[in-house]
Amino acid sequence: WMQRLVLIMLMMAPSMFAANRNEEFTWRASLDPKISNNFHLQSRGWLGADSSTSIHLFNETYLWLWGDTLVGSLQTHGNELTRNWTSMPHSALAYVDLRNSPEPIYYWRLNPDGTPDLAGIFRPQHPSRPDEYYWIVSGTMLPQSKKLLILAQVIIPINNFELIGTDIILISNPFEHPSTWNYKTQRIPTSTFNLTWQTGVNVNEDHVIFVGCSSSMPKQPLVMSRILEKDLVEGRLEKMEYLSKDDTWQFSTFNLKPLVDGPYVEGTLNWHPHLKVWFMMLCNVYNWAIEPDPNVYIATSSHLAGPWTKSIAYAVEPPWTNVSTYWVYAAKAHVEYTFGSPMGDGSSDIIFSFNVNAVHESLLKTDLAIYHPIFVR
Repeated sequence: WMQRLVLIMLMMAPSMFAANRNEEFTWRASLDPKISNNFHLQSRGWLGADSSTSIHLFNETYLWLWGDTLVGSLQTHGNELTRNWTSMPHSALAYVDLRNSPEPIYYWRLNPDGTPDLAGIFRPQHPSRPDEYYWIVSGTMLPQSKKLLILAQVIIPINNFELIGTDIILISNPFEHPSTWNYKTQRIPTSTFNLTWQTGVNVNEDHVIFVGCSSSMPKQPLVMSRILEKDLVEGRLEKMEYLSKDDTWQFSTFNLKPLVDGPYVEGTLNWHPHLKVWFMMLCNVYNWAIEPDPNVYIATSSHLAGPWTKSIAYAVEPPWTNVSTYWVYAAKAHVEYTFGSPMGDGSSDIIFSFNVNAVHESLLKTDLAIYHPIFVR
């Protein structure tokens, strides 16, 4: 019942990687049941989550970030299993050791009485209002400082929820148990409800690269910023630079260069060493009520500044295309399963996941095929 998909990439001619050329690729999908079985719902414990971001932590161990996480048990009603969750913390973690076991070990913070802490793993240390909470959606290890960077959507509970900005979370001891983590949080100064910076993050030489989304610009495009790792670690976020339309890096967001038409507030940014391109996995939920688009996209470019080419990586199929019942979002790449890890299969394929959620809670209880990462190669 847990559908998993594998996207097999058709390799193109080497000439497409010439400098300043706009790459185009063709993609096709097929099922891969092997990865499907790794993220099964537990009879008691983890019943699904979204966000589904994986970060290389050390050796062959990967840290997974989860957003709203269902914790409870599976129950039998006749011949059917249903979810019965008793808690939903706003964030949780998992560890996957590809060398020893492909199945995740889940972790959520507990209250003194042993129940899950609904606030999640992290709390804003400098909130603009007391009811803020985090959805953790992207991150990367910082190679020089050995700190863990996590980007969080800052949420307030208005009209169900509203996204008001992006916070960075810096963990100084990421190799220790998460219950002992020391972390600092800081709001990215330029982030607002219409300019967020958590769509993707990666490291390029000495800089940390952020992909954001500007909903105030025409077509709500993706935009880019960067900061030296040493400035980021020392909290000097005023040192962030922003890619402008003339392909220079400026300290102002006044003239941001649009990279890819959006809006996309979750995704990943990765370098493909075989294809020699940067790529982003993208899938948008927020625009569906206006312009339904049941597709997962991949954008590629040989240069961070572009030009970027966006194409369909996977066309979502019914019934998930019914926007009155489901929504699809949170496309994330997981390169550790192919070329990104010695324990991967060594291929040039790209494995990514996306998530499907239900508009009505009653369907989330009965439809066990949704609300967990759906993998595509």
